[in-house]
Amino acid sequence: MAKVKQIKKLSESAPIKDGTRCNNIKSVYSYDAEIEFTNSGKNPQEVVYTQNLPQESEILVESIKGGLKNASTYEWRFTVPADGKQVLNFVVKAPNTKRECN
Repeated sequence: MAKVKQIKKLSESAPIKDGTRCNNIKSVYSYDAEIEFTNSGKNPQEVVYTQNLPQESEILVESIKGGLKNASTYEWRFTVPADGKQVLNFVVKAPNTKRECN
């Protein structure tokens, strides 16, 4: 089961005119996520979980150490015990640009 526990706006730039009637506004958010992996089998299971991230994103906190697989994908590798579960928590800091037009 996966869920986003919290979303926080960390910052927002002043509107930037783009030469039209529109403005671009760049914001930065943090996303606090939790994913629970369950193994009902009799043997431990290796899990590889990947998360696509926007450019310029950063993992701020992680309960299981992971690493960049490539420029836009973060990867975690871990074992879920037999007849058990493993919880992965992480916080991502990610930019977002929105366009507002008059």
